[in-house]
Amino acid sequence: YEMALLNNTENMAQEFRQLLLPKKLKNRHNLDIDCYFRKQSGVCSDYYDIIQHRDRIFVVVLDVAGKSMQAVVVMIMIRAILYLITNTNKNLDEIIDWLNKGITGKLGIDHFSTMSLICYHPKEKKLDVVAAGNQSMILYRAKTNDVEVFHHRTDPIGIDVNSKYKSLTYTLNSEDIILLYTDGISTMLNKDGKPFEVNLLAKLVVENNKKNANDIIKVAKNLIDEFVCGTSLHDDQTLLTIKVK
Repeated sequence: YEMALLNNTENMAQEFRQLLLPKKLKNRHNLDIDCYFRKQSGVCSDYYDIIQHRDRIFVVVLDVAGKSMQAVVVMIMIRAILYLITNTNKNLDEIIDWLNKGITGKLGIDHFSTMSLICYHPKEKKLDVVAAGNQSMILYRAKTNDVEVFHHRTDPIGIDVNSKYKSLTYTLNSEDIILLYTDGISTMLNKDGKPFEVNLLAKLVVENNKKNANDIIKVAKNLIDEFVCGTSLHDDQTLLTIKVK
């Protein structure tokens, strides 16, 4: 009976999470977007979304600590707060600060979340980026054929109401590419216990920069499959690819 109840709770949590995900990713203004996701086991703790308000597009990728119905409740809270706050003129620093204050202490210290949140301004092709916790981003510049790997080390949201977050701003050009990913990818191990090198993803973007977001995701999936072949996942994996048209 207890096992059946647990399975029923997990199934219900998965259904709730599925309802939170965007129904369509591609063709948001001049952005080509696609996503790779792989579930470990139990209740999935990764979440991603695209939020469009007037002249701004927000993209969020996050990983909630824990695998339970409470983790999904945290996702629901984050989503509700984000949809409300992003529909204002507040900047990214204010948005993540309000978000952090909105969930801290509500469900306990064990239910914090790491997050990458970006805001894209289509008219100016300007990108604002902020991160909470151990989240990372890869940015490919088409004009110079350069790629940068960013590692953000800040407090996760939900830990401390006084945590401070500082956004970064970039000007993008056509054919530039952004990769956002959860630590289920950056911390995965192969069968020999060797950690994955994120620079392999950066190299992959450079070598496949002419492809669209969906094809880049396919190549990345092959890379990940080859690396983890013969091993079991230790965490959910989410990789979001964004290409400026």
